[in-house]
Amino acid sequence: MATTRQKGKSVSGENKDDIDAKLQQILTRLDDNKKSNEKQFNNLLTQINKVSNRLEKIENEQLEFSKALDFANADIDSLKSDVQQLQATVFNLQRANQNMQAQDDLVAKSVDDMLNEKNKKALIMANIPESRHEDLSKITSVLASKLDVDIKEYDIESVFRIKSEKSPNPAHIMVKFHSATVRDKLYNARKLFKKKSVTTKSLGYIHETSIYINEVLSKSQQALFYKARQFKQAERWKYCWTYHGNIFLRISNETDPVKIMSEDTLSQLLKTKSQNG
Repeated sequence: MATTRQKGKSVSGENKDDIDAKLQQILTRLDDNKKSNEKQFNNLLTQINKVSNRLEKIENEQLEFSKALDFANADIDSLKSDVQQLQATVFNLQRANQNMQAQDDLVAKSVDDMLNEKNKKALIMANIPESRHEDLSKITSVLASKLDVDIKEYDIESVFRIKSEKSPNPAHIMVKFHSATVRDKLYNARKLFKKKSVTTKSLGYIHETSIYINEVLSKSQQALFYKARQFKQAERWKYCWTYHGNIFLRISNETDPVKIMSEDTLSQLLKTKSQNG
């Protein structure tokens, strides 16, 4: 019986030691785990601090960017205001330019009207030969008589050759009459040149050349008349002439004349022809 107790006591002692050892192992593991957790926690805390610092830096950068953006927006708003002011200035300049152009056109038209009114008493005679001691008033009267128009020397206000670098040879003769009525009689009689066989030879000159009588036109009228003659040739119209500064076209003897007010009139004639096929 005693032996049994000893054996039981020995076993109980061994179990206690094992338990202590196991407890010690558990404590060691817990301590290791604690250290490991602390290390991980510290690492995580370090990472968190880094992230926090980075976020703070980003926030600061965003704040600086926001300030810069606000500054840029202010500049943009200022530029928009400047652009609007410039646009308003350009618009006002355009309106002023249009008004000036309208005034210039009005002045030009007024000048043209004045010149046209003045030129209603004048004519130009072309292709009459020049001579040293020529009497231009007499030449005009003789030419008129050949066309059955009675013109006295006192009907003529002035007569002279138009000489310039661009003038043909012989230079044209400009005749200014005291009366537009007398001028119109001679101008209307130009249609009789062929019927009466009136040429330079019939006036006593050696060589025979056709003579032309034309109205005196302003520069704008000359330009439009040139365009009208080009149209006549290109479109094969029969007549193109001027009367009192007005320009006319006529396609044939059977049609009515068309008054050419501007180049738009010529464009409209072309458009009408295109539509009629």
